[in-house]
Amino acid sequence: MLKQPFDKIKVLDLSWAGVGPLITGILAEHGATVVRVESMKRPGPDRTLAPYKDFKPGINRSGYVALYNLNKYSLALDINHPQALETIKKFVKKVDIVAEAFAPGFLKSKGLDYKGLKKVKRNIILFHTSMQGHTGPHAHARGLGFILTSLSGITNITGWPDRPPSSPLGPYTDYLAPWIGAAVLLSALDYRDRTGKGMEIDHSQLESVMHYLTPSLLDHQLTGKGQRMGNRSDQAAPHGVYPCKGEDRWCAIGVTSEEQWKAFCEVTGNIDWIRDNRFATFANRKVNEDELDKLIAAWTINLTPQEVVSKLQSKAIAAGVVQIADEILSCPQLKAREYWWMTPVMEIGTFPMPGKPYCLSKTPVLRKWGTPCLGEHTELVCKKVFGMSNKEFDKLLVEGLFE
Repeated sequence: MLKQPFDKIKVLDLSWAGVGPLITGILAEHGATVVRVESMKRPGPDRTLAPYKDFKPGINRSGYVALYNLNKYSLALDINHPQALETIKKFVKKVDIVAEAFAPGFLKSKGLDYKGLKKVKRNIILFHTSMQGHTGPHAHARGLGFILTSLSGITNITGWPDRPPSSPLGPYTDYLAPWIGAAVLLSALDYRDRTGKGMEIDHSQLESVMHYLTPSLLDHQLTGKGQRMGNRSDQAAPHGVYPCKGEDRWCAIGVTSEEQWKAFCEVTGNIDWIRDNRFATFANRKVNEDELDKLIAAWTINLTPQEVVSKLQSKAIAAGVVQIADEILSCPQLKAREYWWMTPVMEIGTFPMPGKPYCLSKTPVLRKWGTPCLGEHTELVCKKVFGMSNKEFDKLLVEGLFE
């Protein structure tokens, strides 16, 4: 097996839901030993949210938990058990990073804050991720990515100006914040290697997401605009998604220059649009955009999305198929780059797992195993990773710690 950059790194993963597990998952895919601490008494929302395999609910059947926890070990442990504190502290002695995503203050109430963990291991890295960080007037507000999508303003910049805000599907921010969180963790590891010191990281998911909203924020600051525009653009006309031949089939089209506009009119067989005063200039096309969109839709509806895209791209006009799930899974480009990994997962069976949008030649991402069932590795982890004796493990098992 190829050597991985984080082969020697051990992570005690106390996080749950989306962002935390996705961040530790990045480390796991690059070789880190990540032990996910879960509990049968209170399974995380990533195990209890649909979609489920074959629509049958179960803590080992959710697509969310399958996506977030590749290459991890699952240890079942009741953090509210009287023996939990001392046991976790023993684990901390063996790891480099403790990651958590509880509500701010929860770890401190358990005696597991940074001050307490430093007494156990001097150079430990404690990574917190929460909606709005651990300080400030809203620090203790609880919630998931579904809420943060609106709180961050993403909901207010998607949709149409004549309708209520339209939120992107699902907890959209859960897939933005992890990249910044993972980068910060890598910096912490580098700092520790250079100085021998650990650190405490307070990762605010709200502040992470704001980086992705920079264009909209700048637009509002400089022009006072920033309103919802649907599929339109200030820099293009036409610019939108248009109906095509077939059931619920669509294509995206964007025309950004006069040269492209002339080519577009030729391809669609509407040369007269070039001289039509309603569409002769960019400014006029923006004024009459509703009418223009109707005329374009009357052309696209007679062609498949692939036919529209082929015709337009051949003339260097931006166009793309609005793909459905089957097309994404069978996409020849993604297949050529080996993006989809067919991975055995829990009770789900073989599952197409998405890869990473980068290829590292010397240390590529490895899929050692799929997401485990809750508590699948409890005995293995306690004995092999953390060095617990058979006697101690059996005692704690009988006392109900590993639930």
